[in-house]
Amino acid sequence: MPTKRLFAKVGIVVGFVTAIAGCSQGASIHTSSVQKSVPADTAYVLPPPGGPAIVHVLERGYSNAIQQEISLATDSSVAGQNYFRVKLFGDLDPKEAGDGHTSSRSLALTNIGSEMRSAVRGVAMSKSPYFVQNRYGPFGYGIGRSGNDLCLYGWQNLRSRPALIGNKGSVDIRLRLCGTNATERELLAVMYGYTVNAYLSDSNWNPYGSPPAVPETLGAAGPDVYPVANNEFQTVAPEPTVTPRRVRRVQRQEAPPPPVVEEEPIGPAVPPPPGVSDAPAVPPPPVAEAAH
Repeated sequence: MPTKRLFAKVGIVVGFVTAIAGCSQGASIHTSSVQKSVPADTAYVLPPPGGPAIVHVLERGYSNAIQQEISLATDSSVAGQNYFRVKLFGDLDPKEAGDGHTSSRSLALTNIGSEMRSAVRGVAMSKSPYFVQNRYGPFGYGIGRSGNDLCLYGWQNLRSRPALIGNKGSVDIRLRLCGTNATERELLAVMYGYTVNAYLSDSNWNPYGSPPAVPETLGAAGPDVYPVANNEFQTVAPEPTVTPRRVRRVQRQEAPPPPVVEEEPIGPAVPPPPGVSDAPAVPPPPVAEAAH
């Protein structure tokens, strides 16, 4: 009996030590951040060829969307980071979805002013009056100038007409872009040339709608068709440049002395003194004899 009790006590001790060891080896470390860094090649939006380059991508999940903030390279002196901010809305896999809910409504024009001021601090932004459209549809933008820097804030919401089956989901895009000595056309080229590089693997997810039909006038007789116009436009006029005034130095020259004017003698000529002659004496001509 004592031997059985001893073995029982030893077994209890061994089991307790094993349980403690198992608890100390099973824990893993987690961060409290709701965002995570992802590789640049997984960015939901790609800039056009030629840049700006992608330098970093942060991803965050919501219950109804996944958001990425794609940091872009910049040479501007305006405080802040250039970026694309993209949200993909749809029925997400619970493993990919996060906590919280974000609004999928289109941005109201009355709210764009405060959003631009928050994105481009310290720069007075003006909404552009021009109608603009890229291959995904119409978009809006604002322009602001700070010294030699020009800033653009663009917004676009890709959402097709709802249907009973299909055409679900949407894509919401923001662009904050500042550049030194940049023009409005150069900054707008990024809004015209970007590519949406992601989609949801759901047969009902289609924020683009049906492809547009080919225009009936294409290839038929009609008005002239020209390449993209090269007209100049600007929402915000550039600051006037002050050109330093060049002072032309003229070498001072001394005036030439006045010419010497010889005065003509006035009155009868005075004969030279006796014995002085300026010219050899010329003998007088012979006197002709009078005719008899």
